[in-house]
Amino acid sequence: MKIKITVHEDKPSVEIQDIASANEVISSASEEARAKGLLNVIFVEADSGNCLTLVVGGDETVLGFNYGHLDPPYYASKGNNESDEPVMTAHASFRHHTEYPRKWVLSMQEGMLAVREFCETGDLPKCI
Repeated sequence: MKIKITVHEDKPSVEIQDIASANEVISSASEEARAKGLLNVIFVEADSGNCLTLVVGGDETVLGFNYGHLDPPYYASKGNNESDEPVMTAHASFRHHTEYPRKWVLSMQEGMLAVREFCETGDLPKCI
């Protein structure tokens, strides 16, 4: 399955063919975010248009999922915390300020399991 990863909205997406390529792109995006001192939201998109968003640049992440038809339902990850505070602040494509409630935050390791599943199925990850 072809997967596209978008790190910057003003630059072309990177097409990946396997999970190793996805890991490389995500690792590079994470390093760039750390260097800039910002968390970044990247977009992982399947041929169907289904899209997984992933916060990179830290030890924690938030995932979002939208179907390619762009109609509800829309999904967000569920972490172990039940509180909204403190929020996680990220910037989609390093530009658009976005805040996530703490209850959506999970470990980057859990997030990467979901990315792997998404890259294999192109559908809503069931592992989280």
